[in-house]
Amino acid sequence: YYMVVNIPEDYQVSPRNQGTDENLDSDISSSGRTDVLTIVAGEIVTGIGAGLFKTDEPILFSVITDVVFNDENQNGLRDDGEIGVPGVLVILYDATTDNEIATSFTDENGVYRFEQLFAGSYYIIVVIPDNFLASPKDQGTVESIDSDINNDGRTDAFSLIAGQTLVNVGAGIFTNNSELCTDFVATVEPICTSVQGSEEYFIYIIIEGGTPPYQIDGGDLFNITVEDVNTPIAPLGPVPSNTSYKVVITDANKCLAGTYRGFLECLTINVELLVFEGEVTQKGNLLKWITATETNNAYFTLMRSRDGKEFEAITTVDGAGNTTSARGYEWLDKDAPIGLSYYRLDQTDFDGTTTSSSVITLKRGESDFSITNLFPIPATEQIQLRFYNNEPTEITLSVYNITGKLIDTQTIHSQMGINDFPVDISNYAVGSYVLSLNNGQTIISRKFVKQ
Repeated sequence: YYMVVNIPEDYQVSPRNQGTDENLDSDISSSGRTDVLTIVAGEIVTGIGAGLFKTDEPILFSVITDVVFNDENQNGLRDDGEIGVPGVLVILYDATTDNEIATSFTDENGVYRFEQLFAGSYYIIVVIPDNFLASPKDQGTVESIDSDINNDGRTDAFSLIAGQTLVNVGAGIFTNNSELCTDFVATVEPICTSVQGSEEYFIYIIIEGGTPPYQIDGGDLFNITVEDVNTPIAPLGPVPSNTSYKVVITDANKCLAGTYRGFLECLTINVELLVFEGEVTQKGNLLKWITATETNNAYFTLMRSRDGKEFEAITTVDGAGNTTSARGYEWLDKDAPIGLSYYRLDQTDFDGTTTSSSVITLKRGESDFSITNLFPIPATEQIQLRFYNNEPTEITLSVYNITGKLIDTQTIHSQMGINDFPVDISNYAVGSYVLSLNNGQTIISRKFVKQ
């Protein structure tokens, strides 16, 4: 809902969102409208007030307006021919209290506008759309055409005097428009930590193409620079369960791999899942999973998707009920389609409670370089690595622990086709690890557990 107050002719609207007490402040804009609010069943909402005042003296209100523009040449200036970006959210804040004053969406010409403002100190935050970046700030000497936002979309604080119309708080944003950016992609996947009872997750990132160094901006969560595409990126985090993330990845040419958003719920569940993985075989996609312990576990449901969004159940497998010993399961998806398939493992307790695993992907069809199997999991002394390579090359094998620390590295002289290689893990500490293979062009990784 939202509310609109019809303002009498001889009254003015009081300043909005002043102070820190929601029960005392005024919540209407200069037009008399509140923000949108959500009400749940049975709720009594208070604190949505409207302040008006009457005066015989004329009030000199101020205005802030400018353009959010598509800075195609990325020079931080609104040059001739560069058009505005419609539909961008712009938020006005009181610089003294940091209270939100008003919001505005840019019109079809990219223009935002705030009216009926009192004299004071303000700043603006432009909510940069996904797959856009902020242009360089404060370029040149002409205030009316430069961009005034930093990388987060925020301007410096500025003063507004009574009766002023301020027109030099513009914002330049841009997206990929160069052939240099065509091969620059990234994969971003959140994965719950394997430590039982831990309600947090790490973000795993793989970068392909582009020009190093790469900047990975996770806002308040992390901000790192990666110097080399061939260097595996340590898991980033931890991120508390149910906390959202936004990751922006760029390269040295200011190319944007993408803006990645999401959140992951990591619960303390009755089944401790050590491994959920898959293997593409001639007869179908073979799904495998291993549990460390099970409590009141009725059954598992394997879910498959073609787009990673809409999942369907393809089979159910009975659980062990209650066990404190490691237990392995597998199922062959004989109807797996050609191309990319997404799989998720749902686990259901006897009381009907269902929890879901992270999503894994398998691709049927030709692959130049891939791990086809890594077993046994969990392992104690040795794991057997099987991988495919389409040419005889030197492969660098690296093993990282869950914090991203390099534990082991060695060189494999691979042959064309299927390669089998034993990896000695007898001196590793008990825990989860990531094994990565690098052929000089591509990095592939697989998780395993030392018991």
